[in-house]
Amino acid sequence: MSEARRELEQIIARLDVISHVPAVNLDPTPAATTDGKGGARPRGGIDRKDDREPDFALKSADHYRRRLNGCRTVRDVELVLVDARRSLSAWTRTPVTLQPLPGDPLFKRWVRQQLDAGKKPEDIARVGGVSRQYVSKIRDAA
Repeated sequence: MSEARRELEQIIARLDVISHVPAVNLDPTPAATTDGKGGARPRGGIDRKDDREPDFALKSADHYRRRLNGCRTVRDVELVLVDARRSLSAWTRTPVTLQPLPGDPLFKRWVRQQLDAGKKPEDIARVGGVSRQYVSKIRDAA
């Protein structure tokens, strides 16, 4: 077995775990099914119509499994491997962290980080949507 094929099979296994983990539906409907794997979920399963779209980055493991089964040469496997790596990267990408909103438990920490970074309380208050006195109170409490 080639090294590329072995790596592709490992990526497919990771995609299986990432993109297909059963999740609990917090608001099950009467049409929901329960099979003991994560609780009640709506019927229908995973929608794989996006796998046919060439520009869609979050392709399923089944898509790559089908492509791997159709490979005849090592070069074919390597081409599928490149696409699978891109898809795995897209699935595991971390979303951009936004600034916490006032009232969020992390907001005070964010204000302290901004103060430690040398930003002025007026600027922090303007960006955070709070009063300068509130920022000063957090600074004095630290």
